[in-house]
This record gives sequence, structure tokens and C-alpha cells, in this order.
Amino acid sequence: MHRATPYEATTFRATPYEATTFRATTGLRRLVALVLTCTVLSVSAVVGAPGAWAHGANGQPIPDAAHYLTNLSTITPAVVGVSAKVDPRGEWLSVTNATTQTLTVLGYAREPYLQIDTTGVSENSYSPTLALNQSLFGDLSQLGDSALPPSWRHTGTGREVRWHDHRIHWMGAEKPPVVKAAPAQAHLVGNWNVHLLLGSTPITVSGTLNWLPMKPATSQFLRYFLVADSLALVALVGVGVWLVRRRRSNHREPMTTVTPVG
Repeated sequence: MHRATPYEATTFRATPYEATTFRATTGLRRLVALVLTCTVLSVSAVVGAPGAWAHGANGQPIPDAAHYLTNLSTITPAVVGVSAKVDPRGEWLSVTNATTQTLTVLGYAREPYLQIDTTGVSENSYSPTLALNQSLFGDLSQLGDSALPPSWRHTGTGREVRWHDHRIHWMGAEKPPVVKAAPAQAHLVGNWNVHLLLGSTPITVSGTLNWLPMKPATSQFLRYFLVADSLALVALVGVGVWLVRRRRSNHREPMTTVTPVG
């Protein structure tokens, strides 16, 4: 076993000041890492907050759109092979048809709008709903003639179709009356239905539109305050690390070297 000579032991032994400074610097570095992590999370919470506006009728924004929640409740009657999904923010509705029959999605005027059969998905070029859904700002009062015979255009080979449907989200430029009366409470804004035909069998996809309670106005201010506070703490800790390093460089004890006796 190699035993350090007095020269080696004396040369590589840290002074009490250096050992204490090393521990303090290491602790400060860990604190900086922790504060930076908290700051990143705080900034993400502020920047990643959902927007407060979305589309409505005639292109008017919907105030506080992030507080609306679209749910899918039932498919009546339940049919094996027919399923549906909905975006919680009301941006889209999708239907899947895994049966051998033709499934037709009816539009706003109960006209044939979309179809899913064994060959894939088709859309009715004469459907007024098709024209309205080309824009996120469709006005349901402007429905065209729905009495024209369908003209089907094949759009894909899949068995699922997804589209934007104005029936599943709030279209008003102002909050619903019940929400305006008590925005801090949860509300059922309304129920929605989308009608299908599986062959000649009617199927109804039903759901609800809900209002989620608004947080107090101070919550947004609090998030920004936490971010600013975290950034200030990072700056203070950084100054502390710099001062410790500067003090260590100014007060480092001279290395003692012992010449071994020959």
C-alpha cells in the first residue's frame, strides 16, 4: 500500500477555509439549480396558460373561451362498431364506423353531410353545413338550400371522420346569462345533439357544454409575482456565489510545502 509522504500529505490537504468555502459553494450551486427549476415552472405556468378568446358567430370572439368544457355523454342507441370522440374545448367531433353499413352524419339542417362506408369517407358537396364549416366563424342563420340531392365526393379511405361542429361549443359573443350572473360558479350551459343514420337507423350523439368557474382576478397577478420573485432570488444567489468565489481567491492560504528528508 502506498503511504503518502509528509510532502504529499501536506501539499494536497485542503485548508479549513478552503473546505468550508467548497461546501458553501456547492450548497449555493444546488440552491441556484433549485431556484432556476422553480422559475422555469412558474414561467411555463404563465406562458402556457390557455387563451381567453376563441371564435364565435359572425367572427366575434367568445370571451373566456378557456372556461367552456365540451363533454360527450351518450350514443343512443349504442351500436357495436359505432363510436364518437369530442375535443374538450369544442374544436372537433369525430365519428368512427367499423360496421358494414353506411353511416351518415346529418348537418345543421338535418341534410346528409358526411358518410362513412366500407370504401372510406365522403362529403356532400351540396351540404350547407359543409360550406359553413369551412370557416371557424360560421353563422348558422345563413344556412343555404338543404333540399338538393347529395353529391358525394370521396375524401379518404379511413373509417373515421373528424370535423368542426358549431353545435358543440358556445357561439355567442357574450357569456350566457347564467354565467354572467355567477361566473365564479360551475354551470351547465346547455345540451347538444348530433344526429346520424346507420343505414336507416337513427343514432344520436349527445353531450353537454359546461362552464368552469373563473379563478379570482388576483391569481394571474400572483403568477407574475411568483415569476418576478423567483428571478430576483436567482439574481441574489448568483451575487452570493460570486462574492464567495472572490473572497476565496483573496483569502486563499498559501500552500505549505515540506521538503522530505533525504
